[in-house]
Parts: sequence; C-alpha cells; structure tokens
Amino acid sequence: MEPPVRVRIQDAYERIKADIPVGVNPVVKVPLSIWTHNTKLHINEIEPMDTGGGGGTAGGTTTGGTTGTTGQASTRQVANQSRQVTLCKRNSRYERTRRSDKDYCAAQPAPAAHCAGSRTRDSSAAALRGWLETWLGAELTKLNGNICRIAVQPPRMATPDQVDEWMHGIGGNKPAKNFTADDIRACKSTYSRRKPLWTLMATLVNSGKAPAWVITKIEHHYKGSVLNITAAIKQDTIMGSLHEDLCIVRAQ
Repeated sequence: MEPPVRVRIQDAYERIKADIPVGVNPVVKVPLSIWTHNTKLHINEIEPMDTGGGGGTAGGTTTGGTTGTTGQASTRQVANQSRQVTLCKRNSRYERTRRSDKDYCAAQPAPAAHCAGSRTRDSSAAALRGWLETWLGAELTKLNGNICRIAVQPPRMATPDQVDEWMHGIGGNKPAKNFTADDIRACKSTYSRRKPLWTLMATLVNSGKAPAWVITKIEHHYKGSVLNITAAIKQDTIMGSLHEDLCIVRAQ
C-alpha cells in the first residue's frame, strides 16, 4: 500500500534535511490564522515570540514548546519578504454557484508540462499563484458578509490512511466543513516550509478544503515523485521566489 502524500513529503524532507542550505527552512509544524475580509482569504502562519519562554499560541501546536495566548504571538508572513499569502477571488467566470462539484472538476484545464528553462523565478511564482487563485477563487463564492464558507464534498477514499488524511489534514486540521466566523479566526496547525505555494495547496487539499484532483495534478506534474519536488526546493535559497521546476502554468 502506497503511503499517503503527507507521509511521503515528510519522509522526503527527513532524508534531505541535512543537505538543505542555510536560508531554506525544513518542514515544521506551525499554527495558522485564517480570516477573511470582503472577498479575500488571508492565511498567515503564527510563530511564538522569542522571549525566553513567554510566547506561544492558543488553538494549535506551538513551535517553541511553550503555551500562551494568540495575542502573545507574532505573525510571520508567508510570501516574498512579508511572507503573507493573500488569495482572492479573481474573476466571476470562476464562480460555480450553479454548477456541481463534478461538473466543476471536469471542466478544469490540466496543467501544462514543465516550464521552459528561460522562465525567471518571479514569473514562475506568478504562474503558480495565478493557478492557485483560479481554483481557490471558485471556492470563495459562498460569502456571507466577511464570513467565508467553503463548500466541500468528501473525496472518494480507497484506504483508511486516505480517510484519516482527509479528516485531519496534513497538519491535523479539523474535518472539512462550512467554517463559522470563530472557526476562521481560530489558529489551525499545519506543516509548512513557509514559502512555496505548493505546500499551501497540498495542505488545503489534504485538509478537505479543495477537490482531491488538485493534488493529483500536482503529483502528475512532478512525475509522482516527492523527491523531484524536494530536490528543486533544496536549490531554492531566495525567500519569496520559486525554483523554475516548481512552476505550474495554467492551460490557456
């Protein structure tokens, strides 16, 4: 039986951890703060303040082994130097108010082959972010004021491990559901290397907050090899940028 994506990613990181250069963070478990403002979904990583044991976070696993309140934690943002990932609904054509999940998934274009080597890191990051915003934007159609309700259908599962992965996510998130305002404001822990957007995508998918076909496309793009992903990440030492092998281009 093939281990779930979560296990394979973690095992691959463990194998290459000693070879990761300075400036590239290995996978660590950090709590997330998720909230919405108008049509934007904000996903921030929370890290305790280094105050000699006084910092920490509530509602998730702390990264420093201490406990405290969310107010004592400082927000470390995710993308570029600010490390904040802001995912917004891009265009009304991605809305699927009157479409079923099955029809929506079937209509999605497949990602193209590997990007040409001439592409820059910045263009790779932009392409990947655009692809992410495309499908996530379609999930943000059920808005109620500032409350984002993500419509979720459980994927078809074949093994108990896959069921467990969907229920608890890559970092032990709650089962998928329509989040309340309190749920959105709560801290949820996840595994993250704090930079590549594919990590965020994998987390969302394995937490049940996005269709299972998204991670299938990602795996297909990398020839089904987690080592292909981590080998590219190992070479990426610039915060906020992506290695050219990590880009995914949406079919036009």
